[in-house]
Amino acid sequence: LEKTYSSNKTETVKVYDEAGNFSEVLVEINNIDKEKPILKVNYSTQKITNEDVSVTIISNEKLQSKEGWNLLDEKTLEKTYSSNKTETVKVYDEAGNFSEVLVEINNIDKEKPILKVNYSIQKMTNEDVKVTITSNEKIQDKEGWNLLDEKTLEKTYSSNKKETIKVFDLAGNASEVLIEINNIDKEKLVLDVDYSNLKITNQNVVVTIKANKNLQTINGWQLSSDKKKLTKTYTTNKTETIKVFDIAGNSSEIIVKINNIDKQKPIISVSYSAVKPTNQDIIVTLTSNEELQAINGWNLSNDRKKLTKTYTENTIGNVLVSDLAGNTVSKTVYVKYIDKEKPIIKIKYSSAKLTNQDVVVTLISNEELQDKEGWKLSSDKKELSKTYTENYQEDINVFDIAGNEVSNNIDISIIDKIAPKLKISYSETEKTSEDVTVKITSNEKLQTVNGWQLSSDKKELTRTFEENDVKNLEIRDLAGNISKVKVEISNIEKIKINDKEEISNSKGIFILIFTIIVVTFFIFILIKLKRDKKVEAN
Repeated sequence: LEKTYSSNKTETVKVYDEAGNFSEVLVEINNIDKEKPILKVNYSTQKITNEDVSVTIISNEKLQSKEGWNLLDEKTLEKTYSSNKTETVKVYDEAGNFSEVLVEINNIDKEKPILKVNYSIQKMTNEDVKVTITSNEKIQDKEGWNLLDEKTLEKTYSSNKKETIKVFDLAGNASEVLIEINNIDKEKLVLDVDYSNLKITNQNVVVTIKANKNLQTINGWQLSSDKKKLTKTYTTNKTETIKVFDIAGNSSEIIVKINNIDKQKPIISVSYSAVKPTNQDIIVTLTSNEELQAINGWNLSNDRKKLTKTYTENTIGNVLVSDLAGNTVSKTVYVKYIDKEKPIIKIKYSSAKLTNQDVVVTLISNEELQDKEGWKLSSDKKELSKTYTENYQEDINVFDIAGNEVSNNIDISIIDKIAPKLKISYSETEKTSEDVTVKITSNEKLQTVNGWQLSSDKKELTRTFEENDVKNLEIRDLAGNISKVKVEISNIEKIKINDKEEISNSKGIFILIFTIIVVTFFIFILIKLKRDKKVEAN
């Protein structure tokens, strides 16, 4: 069985089974709440205040917690406001019903009152001066002052006075205002003059005339806020007499004299102790048409018109020069002729091997060189050259333009202009049927000759001739010097083939005859031996 209840209710329900038996059951519903909570808003204060305002929302039933609010008890929410605000706050009870309440705070005032002071008279007077303090909002009463309306205080001063008055608005915020009365005057005017600068300056000079009391304005002069000073800016030198009046009409005269203004820049010239390459330090001098201020690192002359500095190395930069008045001019100092580095020299020889020609030695530098006697200087001044006709060894001192010196060793040992001395020998000088070997021996190393064998020490040439011949040779040493030699062979006699056959035949006949003779001789001996044996036997 099911039934929906839309409101709280308590009742007894009788339930029957099919046989008619029944039981009773108590239905009790008391948790339905469709009523909005009834809310009340309270403020910690509703008066003007410079404090925070605490707002309390009180309900007739239990409430849910709310972000930004404190749940003090089950029915109270609290929140502190530090500034004025109007907002609608939605509050829920535990059942979820809600009510809206308007929170409106407009009594918080944490701003100080803005005050304005007015004087009944601001020129010199022998009457009382009435001071009025006006506020932008309602203010509290103040002892010694009259509150004319909610925003105005008034007080009458019978003598000059300076005091600070603290004024409170209704919320308790305070502002201070300075009351200064100095326009009641019966005293004599006393003057003094002051200059912003007594030294030479390139700035304007401000002259201040000071008085013991308030002054009237003067055309061309600026009156200070306290009315006791007159100021004027002078752009040029001048002397004049100034007549000054106080507010009451009392007068005094004072002389203003200005002769220390200088706005002209100094005229500076730059000079150098050397204007060509040097290996010495260079002194730079700055010369002025007027006295100068000292510069750190520079020497100032006694007459203060010259600045000097010694440079040990090249540099470029701007120097700010100031006269005594502070006028400045920038001068470029360009030291470019200092060279204390030795030149780097590379030696070049026109030939690196033996030669029978002159040798040109060239000294090649990384910078310009000075001319040197006996040597030729190139157009770009970076090369010195000299022609050596014979072997020579010497140390050459070379100077660059700045005078830096470097020593170079010149060593020439490759010049050979003497022809080699030759000697010819033959393996056979008599008549011969064999080959003849010719040997040419030199006192120095030789170049190769076509058809000839050069020895390992290059001092000997050999060639074997199989027949008579005549050779006119030019023999060169390694430097190219030439010696002429004539090789002549005329002693070779070799047998021709036909002659050899005849000789061979003659030899055969000779051998045959010789053999016959030998055989005959042996036969004769044998016969004789046999005869001798027979004789012995008989």
